[in-house]
Amino acid sequence: MNVHTMSARPAGRFTAQARPDWPDAPQTRDPETMHPRAVEMAERLREGTNTFKGLIGAGFTSSEITEHFRDAEALAMSAMTRQVSPGADLFSELVAKAKAAIASSRPMPKGTAETQALLVAWDAYCRARAAFVLDPWGSQRERCLMLLRGYFRQTPLGEPLTGHLVARVAEAMGTRH
Repeated sequence: MNVHTMSARPAGRFTAQARPDWPDAPQTRDPETMHPRAVEMAERLREGTNTFKGLIGAGFTSSEITEHFRDAEALAMSAMTRQVSPGADLFSELVAKAKAAIASSRPMPKGTAETQALLVAWDAYCRARAAFVLDPWGSQRERCLMLLRGYFRQTPLGEPLTGHLVARVAEAMGTRH
């Protein structure tokens, strides 16, 4: 019976040669320094032509596909990634969100930057609105409307639209006691 010890073999990789780059690392490419056919292939890949037959049908030769596919794919993937943020709310959405008073769903007019003061003001309005639902007194109602007006004063909405919005929310709250 032969016994083979593992101590004779070094642990890890078998060579001391360092890899130039991690093989699975995401690659980004600069289209200015790339081959023009690779840039064109990247455009086709972004449009949805991502099979060998599709690229042949788009006018690329098999040697071009073999040579430029990795670079084109990396360029297409880097160009596909984009940051998407929600757009500004319409006036009807502002009114609906103010009526609902949900802390995680703030009304954001166009041009509004999300600041800590804005978050605190909206949270104060939501808490006041919840208190109004539990105890609907006139003073609670006025407090809610004052906090809502204060929230929208921190936005670029403007005083006339703020007044109109607060009046629509006041109609929905109704007069009690």
